[in-house]
Amino acid sequence: GGEAPAADASSPARSQRVWDLRCDLEESVAATLDEVRAAYDDRLARKLAPPQTVLNYALLLWEKDFFEEAFRVYERGVALFHWPNCVEIWRTYLAKFAERYGGRKLERLRDLYDQCLAGCPPDLAKPFYLDRAKLEEEHGLARREMEVLARAAGRVSRGERRAVVELYAERARVSFGIGK
Repeated sequence: GGEAPAADASSPARSQRVWDLRCDLEESVAATLDEVRAAYDDRLARKLAPPQTVLNYALLLWEKDFFEEAFRVYERGVALFHWPNCVEIWRTYLAKFAERYGGRKLERLRDLYDQCLAGCPPDLAKPFYLDRAKLEEEHGLARREMEVLARAAGRVSRGERRAVVELYAERARVSFGIGK
């Protein structure tokens, strides 16, 4: 058997520093964007990319106007990591999607928020619920905004519930009058 020995965590094939160097070199000296993408895609496929690398790769694609490819990188990133390691990827993904499409792809953005919140722990959920409520306020319906805030009141951590309920009451007063 001409089998190669299995790579352990300290081998160069699994070294974060080596992969960081490869991606940095590709960005600095690669002749084409395809070579840079191949380096990042290889790293993601091997599951050797930390969350920051996912963010860097998506930002590189974003800056080159490859928006849908950047979104696919965010999707790969959130699939690779569990909470809380994926929190920054979700924040950036949702913000970039909203920046790019605003209210034009509202259903898709709602679905992304639902995916995010489905696995989000209560202690990290409040900012996502508030962003989703703001999205509904700006592009959706007041009724949907109120539904999001009502869900948030039951899902955020105990220490944050009061603030969410107070926000719910204020938004209800503004949108529907004092009787609500």
